[in-house]
Amino acid sequence: MRKFWEGRDTRVLRSEKEYPGIGIWAVSMEKEEFGHMSCLLEEDAYFLYVKNGSMTCQINQKRENLYEGEGIFLNKKQAWRLLKSGEGCRFILVDFSLEFLEGIKKSIAESYIKEILLCRDFPYLKLTGKKKGQEEILKTILKMGTALEAKEKGEEMRLMGEVYIFWSCLYREFNSCSPVKAAGAKKETDKLQKMLSFLHDNYREKNTLAEMAAYSGVSTGEYCRFFKKHMEQTPVEYIQLCRIEKSIPELISRKGSIGEIAARFGFAGSSYYAETFKKEMGCAPGDYRKWYCRETDERCPLQEKTNVHKMQKKQTGQQNSMPAHLL
Repeated sequence: MRKFWEGRDTRVLRSEKEYPGIGIWAVSMEKEEFGHMSCLLEEDAYFLYVKNGSMTCQINQKRENLYEGEGIFLNKKQAWRLLKSGEGCRFILVDFSLEFLEGIKKSIAESYIKEILLCRDFPYLKLTGKKKGQEEILKTILKMGTALEAKEKGEEMRLMGEVYIFWSCLYREFNSCSPVKAAGAKKETDKLQKMLSFLHDNYREKNTLAEMAAYSGVSTGEYCRFFKKHMEQTPVEYIQLCRIEKSIPELISRKGSIGEIAARFGFAGSSYYAETFKKEMGCAPGDYRKWYCRETDERCPLQEKTNVHKMQKKQTGQQNSMPAHLL
């Protein structure tokens, strides 16, 4: 299980080392940190609860706005990411991995939890708390986070009790909504996930646009149009985002020089890495590292994704064209 996000104020409340299969984070990200992440596309299932503020999530080709007191269940193998937030956004994120299922009584896992996780017509469920069942799920997640943050005695027993309550309530909601996904929407989801999987698996490589399109079984023109429609960026822009995001842990932990980090993540050199980093994040790699490591008292040097794009368009005067290959 990879770390959720390298945001400076992300705190691990419960790691899978403490209880196999469950990771719980308390996240207080700066507004500028949102939008700079690629999609998660994993075997894990997630639940996100907004404690304060608001945010926008992307799940496959859909976008959902979440407000204070609301949450969302994200089923396994769904492509999702955080796009933007309001001021002071704080949330709890819970990760349920395969190890969690292995620790649950087999009859319970087979009868209830796996039915949800294996349902391809149930990519996610937004919970507003307006229904009694949804309200109980949201309260359960909040109790998990509150107990862990307060480090209450007996937290492990309480946590596992809340986990069982969570899945019991979710199962009832799952059955009450009778998920049926339109064939057209499912086809689009499958196509988008296939495109994203290829980019995630090959982000270090210099793949041509023709190779990316061929893997997805479409023409280069259709590939670009479809990807831009659902991701609001070109495949080249997205793969550069992946490269920058993957490099951040090594950047902040100083695992080698900028040139060495650049080479490991598919960049031609340190200057090109720095140029791409600034284009994507809105600041130089060194400035981000100083801020993240609290070596400076200056405010967050990152710029909101939307503002970064506006500045780029203003500087170029036009939308960047699609290059024939990745440099």
